[in-house]
Amino acid sequence: MLHGYAAFPVSGDDPMTKQKDGAAGSEAVSFKIWDGGREYPMEYHSGAGTSGAIYKEDALFMGSLSVPAGLLISKFDLSRAWPNPFRGSVKICFDVPTINGISGHEISIAIFDLNGSLVKQLAKGKYQAGHYVLNWQGGSGSGAYIVQMKAAGFNKRMKLVRVR
Repeated sequence: MLHGYAAFPVSGDDPMTKQKDGAAGSEAVSFKIWDGGREYPMEYHSGAGTSGAIYKEDALFMGSLSVPAGLLISKFDLSRAWPNPFRGSVKICFDVPTINGISGHEISIAIFDLNGSLVKQLAKGKYQAGHYVLNWQGGSGSGAYIVQMKAAGFNKRMKLVRVR
C-alpha cells in the first residue's frame, strides 16, 4: 500500500470446475475488512462517482473503499465539551454506535443547572451511528451546568462552566 492506494485481485469463477470458486460475470462484488475480531463491510465508490462494484473479466476496479460512517464506533459516549470554561457558546461531542448491526438509537442530551432543573433539551430522538457535535449558546450570566446523555443503558454527565 502506498499513499492510501492498494491493489488486489478479484478472481473470476473457473468454468472448468463444477463448484463456484470466484465471481461470475456481472455479479456484484462486496469488500470487507477484518480487524482480527470483527468483520466490517466496506463501501466502494468508483472513480466515475458510482457506488457498488460489478465483476467483469480482465477489468480493474479504480475507486475508493471506506467503512460506513459510524460503523467503527462501538459504544455510546459523551466525549468532550469545548471550550470549557466557555463564554457564549460551547460545543458538545457525542458518539452513537452500531450495536449488533443496529445503527439507529434513541438518545437524549439535556442541560441542567446545579439544582437539577432542566435548562435546555439539546437533543432527543433517534440518531444514526456516527460522531456528532452540538452547539449550545449557554445560559445567562456565569454559572455551572451539567450536560447529561442517556441512551440504551448509557447515562453520562459532564460539568460545564460558563464565565462572563
